[in-house]
Amino acid sequence: MRDKILGELSKIEREGIQQLIEFLDESDFYTSPCSTKYHLNREGGLAEHSWGVFCNLKHKIEFFGLDVTMDTVRICGLLHDICKVESYFLDKGKYKFKSEFPLDHGVKSIYLIGKYLDLTEEEILAIRFHMGTYDIAGMSEYSYNDARKKYPLVTLLQTSDLESTFVTER
Repeated sequence: MRDKILGELSKIEREGIQQLIEFLDESDFYTSPCSTKYHLNREGGLAEHSWGVFCNLKHKIEFFGLDVTMDTVRICGLLHDICKVESYFLDKGKYKFKSEFPLDHGVKSIYLIGKYLDLTEEEILAIRFHMGTYDIAGMSEYSYNDARKKYPLVTLLQTSDLESTFVTER
């Protein structure tokens, strides 16, 4: 999984991508679970989920013929859940969640990616709202709906995430 993800990330043509790749390699991105109870609660689950969302998103962008760059597809698909790095620990054989930097889900991913890459408005909104109504922290109904209306990518990333979580990861 690491090689597949690195292969795609290394194709991104933005300043800072090499530093982001190094950050991922030094973190537990490739070994972390994706959650404690919802999906892929096992070693490597986060990387597996990220790959699945990337593949789903890429397919949808191509299917609908949207004008979205592959850099954007790679960033949103592979990094939407980067907020989960260094957030889980094993306790008596079960993963538990810990948060050293308590930002909400999408915002934390934007913050971490933004330390390395300049994100577009479309990428920011897609990552921020990729959880849809499952993550209502700081979200008004209007901002979520306005983001979906402005950029179809917002809806496509959200549905790609849901499909990975509840369909392909079963």
